[in-house]
Amino acid sequence: MQAIALAKELQADAILIDERKGWRVASEHGLIAVGTLNVLEFAAERKLLDLKPVLEALRRTTFYITDEYINAALQRDAARQRP
Repeated sequence: MQAIALAKELQADAILIDERKGWRVASEHGLIAVGTLNVLEFAAERKLLDLKPVLEALRRTTFYITDEYINAALQRDAARQRP
């Protein structure tokens, strides 16, 4: 909640937040909630990183994300790379 308070104080439009409750609260405060997966996909779109190995590395950390979300991100990434 401190991150949301700081974002409001700084008059930010968006906030990087992954917790479900945080997303809801941020939205209630008029902030756009952006998650880690969103940021990684954005970077992959711009060819700043290769999404698959980054997501595989993320899986080996304490960061929790379902296989469903990872697989969906990889499918979107593959679709973007098709000519």
